[in-house]
Amino acid sequence: PHPDHIMTHTISMIAFDGAADAEAFPEAEFGPVWEPQKLYYNQGFNRPRTVALHEALLARGLESPYG
Repeated sequence: PHPDHIMTHTISMIAFDGAADAEAFPEAEFGPVWEPQKLYYNQGFNRPRTVALHEALLARGLESPYG
């Protein structure tokens, strides 16, 4: 995994877990706290898509970062 993606996950989980913490996020400064019920995750680059991108780049004579 790429370090940026790891950090994005880390801070997203901190925000999700802490959203309802009135001590961490005082209402006077941030507005009313609320507890999110779900956290969605979208992995846009699955293996079939990555392979297709790799093959398309090579077919056009371009360098692929996925090789």
